[in-house]
Amino acid sequence: MAKEKRKKKEKTVKKKEKAVKKERKLKKPSSLEVWGRFLLENYHRNNSLYPKAREYEFYTCGNATMSKKDFITVYYTIDGYPGNLNIDFRDSIRYVTMGGVKVSFISSFEPTSIDWSSQRVQSKIKTWSTIEDESEEVNNYNYWENIANMDSTSRRKESLVYLADAEIRRMRKLFRYRTMMVVSGVRGDDFDTTLKRIEEVCKQRELKITRVTQQIFNFLKAFSPMSMELDSKVLKQVGNNTIPDEMIARMSSYDQGKVGKTGIIWGVDIKSGFPVYKKIKKTDVDAENILITAETGGGKSFLIKWLLIQLLMQNEYNGTINDIEGKEYMYLAGLVANHDPVVILDLSDGSGNYFDPVAIRLSGNKELDEDMFSLCKSYTTSVVNTLLGTKLLEKEWTEIIVDTAVGRVYANAGVVQEDMSTWSRSKGLGLRDIYFEVKKLYSEVLELEKTGTLPVGDRELISLKKNEDYRKTLELVVAKMTSYFGTLAEGGTKANMFVNKVGLEEVVRAKLVVNSFGLAGKDPSKLDPIQLGLSQLYASIISHLRSIFSKAEGKYNFKVWEEFQRWGAIPGSELGVKTAITGGRKLGDINIIISNNVKELLDEDRFGIFGNITSFAIGAIDDSDVRDRLCDRLSIPLLKGDLAKLVTKKTDTENSKESTSIYDKAFLVRLDKSVSTIIKVSLPKHISQSNIFKTGVNQDKVNEDELITDFDEI
Repeated sequence: MAKEKRKKKEKTVKKKEKAVKKERKLKKPSSLEVWGRFLLENYHRNNSLYPKAREYEFYTCGNATMSKKDFITVYYTIDGYPGNLNIDFRDSIRYVTMGGVKVSFISSFEPTSIDWSSQRVQSKIKTWSTIEDESEEVNNYNYWENIANMDSTSRRKESLVYLADAEIRRMRKLFRYRTMMVVSGVRGDDFDTTLKRIEEVCKQRELKITRVTQQIFNFLKAFSPMSMELDSKVLKQVGNNTIPDEMIARMSSYDQGKVGKTGIIWGVDIKSGFPVYKKIKKTDVDAENILITAETGGGKSFLIKWLLIQLLMQNEYNGTINDIEGKEYMYLAGLVANHDPVVILDLSDGSGNYFDPVAIRLSGNKELDEDMFSLCKSYTTSVVNTLLGTKLLEKEWTEIIVDTAVGRVYANAGVVQEDMSTWSRSKGLGLRDIYFEVKKLYSEVLELEKTGTLPVGDRELISLKKNEDYRKTLELVVAKMTSYFGTLAEGGTKANMFVNKVGLEEVVRAKLVVNSFGLAGKDPSKLDPIQLGLSQLYASIISHLRSIFSKAEGKYNFKVWEEFQRWGAIPGSELGVKTAITGGRKLGDINIIISNNVKELLDEDRFGIFGNITSFAIGAIDDSDVRDRLCDRLSIPLLKGDLAKLVTKKTDTENSKESTSIYDKAFLVRLDKSVSTIIKVSLPKHISQSNIFKTGVNQDKVNEDELITDFDEI
């Protein structure tokens, strides 16, 4: 009975298996469908948004593998190497990545040897020798068309000598070496652009790479350290390079965890103990916008001062610090002043200091000086507009009045925009000349009303000055400017804002300039918005001019934007800041953006900084939502976990409150959009506890007894 039941059960199982096989056979796609899918996938191979996103944990098309709906991974095999290849070629590939794209390399190698006496090897050598003997004789006239063949022959000969010497004389082990490059990231334009850049870099370095577009799973099996299933079809498609162990060691690098070789030291890698280096401005055309952020007490000031000291010790860098608080960098400035000229500009409310942009000052570099007239005119107009205020600028005629007055001042001095030789005639001109010209425009209106004529009988001019709205607006402009440039008897109630003119020469030639806003402990909303706007504008003008003059001397100007989130509260700040961050690249600008409240920047990115950041250092941020948003804006979703580690809790010890975590006051750094690690700054006690590195100390007057007086002490 049991036997019959078992047979019946087996029969049922076989029947079901047969049905499943039949169903599968029915669902098997036709060759037309297969080829159609192949052609479609090949057409979309460079579009990471294809196919349609799915919520699957893991799926694939013929070109890539996907996880969830946002993440994609593309695979390349490296099938050939040039005769000469830098050891850090992987870094050059990672350097061009965008949007948090990650590049990894999976290499496999198996022992091999060369039987130099074998018929196969001897036959190859004989063939190569014959080709060389029968090659066309190279002379001056056919050299260009034989370069490629000559290089190929030369590489073959060098390879034969090198491999024979390595294996026979130096007893090195030989290996068959295969490499796969894995590119992972978020689907979209940044990922697609990164692939194009990677392919271009490999082409420039003569690295032969092949995109895996079919049989992805077979390739993954062959290269995965979890399986290493050596599929013969796959192995035939992958470059098979025979190289000795000494070369593999160099390509793999013994210095795992080491970041950079030259440049300034950001800190020490908390895991490896190696110093982390970064070259600031690798080339003139490289953008260099650095974000440094952490909550109050996170070590932000300590890090930035350490970086600035290193930059200021080098001849190729000048510095401009825009200090919102106003006193943070006084001791640092005192240190630099022992060796180089330093200018500290008090731009706070009530100082009476101002920068006059009217006079045209040339750097001596013709290419840089070509735009100097337009630049000075633009800055002059901006200062006047800031004085007039938003409400007056909204009036129809205000812009025409200001442009006319500014243009006349230059023209009356004999300055011609198209003739650079005349620009020196602007020497001695200033903002008061603009004011006098505005008053003259108004007197012409009054003269026309009185006599019906003008000194210049231009019909259009007469028609303009007869316009009632023009007259009323001009009257308001005169009244407004009189409050700043008139005598007290005339109504110059705010003339104290224009008492001390800042000299251009000392500003552009200084090693370091500190623009001090003096807002420590003050609420910007309760201060004079005109004064705040002017201070911001002066700082922007000075920073820009210093970049021009620095570049003319073959140097870079770094700009520090302290308390960056507070710039958003300053009227008219967008123009100067945006120009520096997005347009300062051609001048060699280095922008260092500092904030202790990155949430405000995330809530309203008025300056468009996140799309232009090239390197960053992020310290402890308690709010997990802010951390996640920051990682998303910087396109580093894979680093959210690392950033969370920096949030540490302090524990009480017997004598003091100390952190037991290695992550206390540490920073997650990502340099040049490529390498990432976690660092800490560690300095000798006598330096770290000096007033240079203290935050919030009374720095109204630099105490020379407490000051480090020489860079040699650092």
